[in-house]
Amino acid sequence: MASYNTTLILLDERKDTKNFLFLFHEQLKSLGILIEKENSFLVYNNKKNDIEPSPIELTEDISDFEIINLLSQWKGLGILEYSHADIEFIFSINYLSWDGVHIEGIDITAIDSFLLDDSISKKFNNMIFKIIKFLNYEIVVGNISNLDLTEDLESIKKIIEKKSFEIDSRNW
Repeated sequence: MASYNTTLILLDERKDTKNFLFLFHEQLKSLGILIEKENSFLVYNNKKNDIEPSPIELTEDISDFEIINLLSQWKGLGILEYSHADIEFIFSINYLSWDGVHIEGIDITAIDSFLLDDSISKKFNNMIFKIIKFLNYEIVVGNISNLDLTEDLESIKKIIEKKSFEIDSRNW
């Protein structure tokens, strides 16, 4: 089974960022997916015409609540790394906002996907499908390695319409 390096999930509607992040965090924890704090950072997304805050090094002293709160305060949101006992590498979730007010999507990336063997790849892909079940989405596509998420949301949707993907909710 192939690894889907990055999977993009566009939500069915704009969501209140803080409420979404706290609920989604609890849903991830119910799957055994935890914020990785060892040698990890909260990295803020770049917003055009704004300078994003410097990354924040995560430690065990920073609670998950504080991390989610920090993430929700930047209009561009950002990236956190996660771990799961069955997945033998760290993966990231990039929380996306194009309007600078709401969360509108996420992407999930296998950071070391080139190291995946078939059994690990299958576990990772199964985990992605479990995460998707928590979300009301407009579309799910992966592998999106050639899709530029800094484009505006409507442009991204138009590009997606013209392409096919290994994971594609339009085919479900």
